[in-house]
Amino acid sequence: MRLWWSIRKRLARLDRRPRVAERLGARWELDPGDWLDLRLLAGQPFEAEQRRRFDEMVARARPSRLYDVGANFGLYSVTLGLAHPQLAIEAFEPVGATRAKLERNLGLNGLAERVRVHPLALSETEGAAEIAIDPRSSGLSTLSASADEAARRDFARSETIRTARLDDLTSAAGETLAIKIDVEGHEAAALRGMGRVLAENRGVMMIETRARNAPEVLALLAEAGWRETGRVQEEIFLEKH
Repeated sequence: MRLWWSIRKRLARLDRRPRVAERLGARWELDPGDWLDLRLLAGQPFEAEQRRRFDEMVARARPSRLYDVGANFGLYSVTLGLAHPQLAIEAFEPVGATRAKLERNLGLNGLAERVRVHPLALSETEGAAEIAIDPRSSGLSTLSASADEAARRDFARSETIRTARLDDLTSAAGETLAIKIDVEGHEAAALRGMGRVLAENRGVMMIETRARNAPEVLALLAEAGWRETGRVQEEIFLEKH
């Protein structure tokens, strides 16, 4: 099977130009030079179990709003936006080039008016920070790389981005929310900046976390009343009723 996907990706790379393709029931601008885009172009599954499980959680909870924290090119904003027309979506993507692709993908799927795109990273403080960027994949940009990650990845670029606390951006209280967090190691800082939102609202959550951060992440969420309901690889699923 690995050989099969390798061949499919090699074929997809024969034309190195970004192009629009239909995948996962949606339309996407995909760049063969990006690791994740190339997988989608080749038709290789990506986070299939995670996406299925979170979609089912959203369908049961019927939240009014989705916070897509670390939205990247829009995998969750687009697929959940199309599947759940009642959702108002707040997408957070700090890296300029990635955010531009997110906005194009929203436009390709008629979601530009429903999704509010925030040009910043959620953290525990408001200000500015340098985000490390691996040009091979938009999904690897991070504010919190470990020494091992810095050694393994090609962080050839960086960008000064804005940071903010979710608690300062919304007055949401008493709502049912869906929260998806994928911030490449910065999840504890992001959670510390949304303590009030987590405490004053209920809903469903999927958060990707590194093993080194999981104890702190789970402690912060438990303090706000969120209960773990399962895991798939690095993603932890939680609910609060």
